[in-house]
Amino acid sequence: MDENNFRKRFRLSRRCMPQVLQLIEDRLEFPFDTNNAVSPMNQLLICLRYYSTGGHLQAVVDFASTVKILLNLVKKNDVMQQRHQDFFEIASFPRVSGAIDYTHIKIQSPGGDDADIFRNRKGYFSINKQMVCNTDLRIINVVALRRIFIHNYFNNL
Repeated sequence: MDENNFRKRFRLSRRCMPQVLQLIEDRLEFPFDTNNAVSPMNQLLICLRYYSTGGHLQAVVDFASTVKILLNLVKKNDVMQQRHQDFFEIASFPRVSGAIDYTHIKIQSPGGDDADIFRNRKGYFSINKQMVCNTDLRIINVVALRRIFIHNYFNNL
């Protein structure tokens, strides 16, 4: 992107971006990379684009071409197409890739100062898990968040 288009989109020169990023990068980095977090540079660009447009719709339009490319990858993926077909045959829902659910896995109190962040709304200690399964009830994705890391990270911002 040339300097003029960059300035129109982000209201900042390309030359200033590394300097601004250097000032805030350490506060944008996640202390762990389990979810492939958005890079600090991309976080900054998205934020500046939002501020420069005064809303999110223009920013969404800018990223529409990326979305189209990603959707084309999904359409070409035979496994994904088969999942969509399987779910459609069961429930007539179009383009469903998996069934998602969360559950709390009961644990013993981890003790210490942060123990209560593991206490759920029902009063017992647990770790929240998310799972996605296909039509054969096979697990195709698991997200096991360690809330203590998330809690500590956001409290230190």
